[in-house]
Amino acid sequence: VLRMLRVLRPLRFLSSNKNMKIVVSSLLESIGGIANVLIVIFIIWIMFGILGMNLLSGKMFYCNYPDNRSYYKINQMQCLATNGVWTTFGWNFDNIFNALVTLFILTSGENWPGLMFSAMDSEVATSGPDYYANFYMYTFYLIFVLLSSFLLMNLFTGVMFMQFITEQDKEKKKNFRMITDEQFNWMIMQRMIIDQKPESLQGELPDNRLRILLINMS
Repeated sequence: VLRMLRVLRPLRFLSSNKNMKIVVSSLLESIGGIANVLIVIFIIWIMFGILGMNLLSGKMFYCNYPDNRSYYKINQMQCLATNGVWTTFGWNFDNIFNALVTLFILTSGENWPGLMFSAMDSEVATSGPDYYANFYMYTFYLIFVLLSSFLLMNLFTGVMFMQFITEQDKEKKKNFRMITDEQFNWMIMQRMIIDQKPESLQGELPDNRLRILLINMS
């Protein structure tokens, strides 16, 4: 039992290391913001899931042959007559659950072009799947990938970054408990001014190596 207490050793390191303490505090304090981001993402997924069901529900079927022959321009009757299995892609919009799973795969970026092309070739009622039968379905996939992968996922980074800055300010204020927020902001501004170095207005560098060294050190 006493050996199990060794698990708590990292906590001693966190309490003594200010930088790690700020990072851990940021992660814990950002849970509320991350939960709000998850709610926004889920609502957008529901909207795109319903839209995908209206556009592709019941259209993601194809003929699965044991010898992996082409399934294009093969409808359900022809598939069953040639000993094929009329099945659907694992990523489909037949119901809201499958739609959310498909959107999750798209968000991860795993083989999203393959999912997009399968939707663009989705089933036609009379002839089955065909090349670019639903060509304009690419707009649905591209809009979702751009919105979800590049915008919504970055909200997590934004929330944690803002919380990290807040925790840094809190840690700094612990050393100056008697000053006001305006005074603290003034101190930060003065620190930024002191840390700034003027840009060199020099033109061409001299040929002498010693002079070049002195210029770089200044």
